[in-house]
Amino acid sequence: MPLPNRLHSALWATLALGLTATGSGNGAWADSTASPDNQGILTDWRPYDQLPARERAGIAPYCPGGFVDPLRSDPNVDPNLPDEQSPLFFRFDESRLLTPDQAHLVGNVNARQNSFQFLADEITYQRSTGTGELMGNVQLRTLGAMVGGNTAQLDLDKRSSDINDAYFALHDQDLHGQANRMSRQGDSLLTGQSVAFTRCMPQNPGWQIRAARFEVNRDTGIAKAWHARFQIKSVPVLYVPYVSFPIDDRRRSGFLAGTYGLATENPGFNELSVPYYLNLAPNYDDTFTLHYYSDLGLLARNEFRFLTEDHNGVSDLDVQVSQPNDTLDANTEAPRRWAFGHSQSGQLGDATGYDLSTRWVSDIRYDQNFNDGGDIVEDQTLNLNLRHRIRTGTLRFGSAFTTPVQDSPENFQTAKVTASTRFGNVTPSVLAEWQEPKDDDVTAASHELKRLPELSLRYNSLSLPGNLNLGATGTYSLFSRQLDTDRLNDLSASQIDLATDSQRFYLNTRLSYPLDVEWGYLRPEIEGLALAYQQSNPVDPDFNFKPEEFTATPNAVNWRATVDSRLIAERPYAAGSNVWVHSIEPRLHYTYTPFVDQEALPDLNTSPVDNDFALFTKSRFSGLDRIGDMNRLSAALDTRLRDKQSGRELAFLGVSKGIKLSQERVGERTTADENPDFSPEYSPNYLDARWAPTRQVNLNASAQFEHQSLDLQAYSLDVTFLPSDRRFIRLAVSGDRPDPDESPAGYQSFGASGYWTVRENLALIGYANWSRPLDEDGNVTDDYAYTDLVYGIDYDSCCWNLRLVGYNSVPDEDEDTIGTGLFASRAEQGVKFEVTLKGLGGSTGNVESLLDEKVPGYRGRLYNYR
Repeated sequence: MPLPNRLHSALWATLALGLTATGSGNGAWADSTASPDNQGILTDWRPYDQLPARERAGIAPYCPGGFVDPLRSDPNVDPNLPDEQSPLFFRFDESRLLTPDQAHLVGNVNARQNSFQFLADEITYQRSTGTGELMGNVQLRTLGAMVGGNTAQLDLDKRSSDINDAYFALHDQDLHGQANRMSRQGDSLLTGQSVAFTRCMPQNPGWQIRAARFEVNRDTGIAKAWHARFQIKSVPVLYVPYVSFPIDDRRRSGFLAGTYGLATENPGFNELSVPYYLNLAPNYDDTFTLHYYSDLGLLARNEFRFLTEDHNGVSDLDVQVSQPNDTLDANTEAPRRWAFGHSQSGQLGDATGYDLSTRWVSDIRYDQNFNDGGDIVEDQTLNLNLRHRIRTGTLRFGSAFTTPVQDSPENFQTAKVTASTRFGNVTPSVLAEWQEPKDDDVTAASHELKRLPELSLRYNSLSLPGNLNLGATGTYSLFSRQLDTDRLNDLSASQIDLATDSQRFYLNTRLSYPLDVEWGYLRPEIEGLALAYQQSNPVDPDFNFKPEEFTATPNAVNWRATVDSRLIAERPYAAGSNVWVHSIEPRLHYTYTPFVDQEALPDLNTSPVDNDFALFTKSRFSGLDRIGDMNRLSAALDTRLRDKQSGRELAFLGVSKGIKLSQERVGERTTADENPDFSPEYSPNYLDARWAPTRQVNLNASAQFEHQSLDLQAYSLDVTFLPSDRRFIRLAVSGDRPDPDESPAGYQSFGASGYWTVRENLALIGYANWSRPLDEDGNVTDDYAYTDLVYGIDYDSCCWNLRLVGYNSVPDEDEDTIGTGLFASRAEQGVKFEVTLKGLGGSTGNVESLLDEKVPGYRGRLYNYR
């Protein structure tokens, strides 16, 4: 099973020049009507507007033309017939010698053996030896290739030929050149002496390679040149004693396109990446890259890929080969930096599949320093997931392991194991978590509560008569900080609660009666909820450190009712030849949960939802330890316009709002006193809009307004233009006023990104995002400053491509990593560029990964002509 191709091949060539003749006759020797083609290298060159449609499809429209193989449109050529099975025919103006064994033919001589053809002003041919000499305006053709010259010697029996003062063209790649002498040996080998070749147009080549010796091997798909000199116009710029490149699309070993980096502050090269690709086998390969950074030293990267019938994966290993003379302090030398990653998936038999991934780095800022757009990495990770098909469904197993990176602020190694399956309407699952402090200095207070184990049994909804559905979920959890004996013994009087272990029993039963129809739905549901706890403490089993009202076995029972409904009213309209459907869709969602005091319940892994006034929800908390009292009504009114035939949404406008009809007293840690003067509270007014006037233009907008004053609290607007190719323009603005209860500061930002042609063969690409802060009162506290900046060009000619990209980004770090770690953050700035010579192979290098990472909306390179 072959791997995906990594090389962009440049040359397709069929260079078997001269095949053994297997038949002749008087008619073949006597027929003599032909006229010569144009002379020289321009013989098969056609202006762009004269190219056949098949040839034009692969050539850029701004190119002046391309080479066309006349044999491909010749009705007398059968590409599926071996040439040696076809007779050899001659056409000529006159014969000066014509015997059964010898011939001396003059004037527009044209010999053909299916797809093998040779032309000359004059030819002498000896049938007994299969040899001949061609003189004047010589051309030898086979499918996809043409070689010409002043004179040539042919040996049809040995399938060899020598051409003097030669020129050649490989039609599919537009590769062409000249040579003092070219020779064909066997069916697949073509060699040349004193050769100059290029992919550029013949009249004015932008670059060419001059070589003492040149070789093309069709069997291996490789072209080679010795003592090669690369020239731009007529100026030599590089000499290499040996170079090879592909002539077809087969994967093969060789250098890929290098990436060069320039510093923006101190002009000069500051980065160079040179990858070498190893085609080890059809189903596995390796890419080795030397990556030089002026401030980080030399990094060796290796990527190994494999693909078998049952398994596939990628392994990455980076090692810092050399490094600057950095020291961590006066006596400590900076350690060598490295990274390792592996991802793999596959089948272990017919019924069992797996996914495996791991990532390990030398320090927390490795990715941020060495990889474009890389983030802080605080933990080494190892994840394994298994799935096994059984008669009743699928058995799933998952495991995750983490250990802190050596300079990470994280303090624990952690492990997590999950398993689940399904038996009919019953879904059991189990979860277990562990943590181990990385050293003895980790305090007891740093230990988090972990579940060891958590068992869950879910009874999936059972359909009863009349759409009535019944379901239930039961969960048992044991929470513990898993403190060792030494830490338990060292607990102070105020820390004894850290030793408490809690068993939690949770039960949810639900009964629903959903009514779904084409024009809407009504989904009522009622739930019964129960929580019970059993707490223990090995340090103080009697809980003397707790107040008198404390109970080790608290519990709570409650119920919840929810009704969700939506009405869809549609009306079609004729719009020319199309039919548009306009719909109005009101929605109401109501949830009621009575107040039950839960202050005695422990809070093990529960927290409020991010938005205190989330709409269309039936719970205010993210965990199971709190049953939030609710009396909320959420409402929305949506209207949309869509194309009936395609279903494409043309426009959407929606407004939504919520109301708290009664006081919500249950909190995460405390219970609020009842407020007799409570009045209903209203959510902000939410507005969402989408508009797609064409398939290429999309507009998305949202806004949040304060309930009474209608002050704008948050907003976003995103406009994108996406033609059918990979060009795009995207504009985005957003802002968020500070909320004292959630965020102490707000922001305003503006961003723009695009990849657009300013000429047929020149495109600009870039992304910029500016932001400015707001204080607690919503006032601007500073000017706009960019957070990300990317700018570049993509220039494409008929024979080479240049991509140059500059970038400058502000490193993003969490508060707990600022000022920590062995190494400092690295400024994400510089200029990278790649040059690809068409016809010599190539690949997408670091510039492509940089654009993928940093330019929102980027969908791949625009110019992909051959």
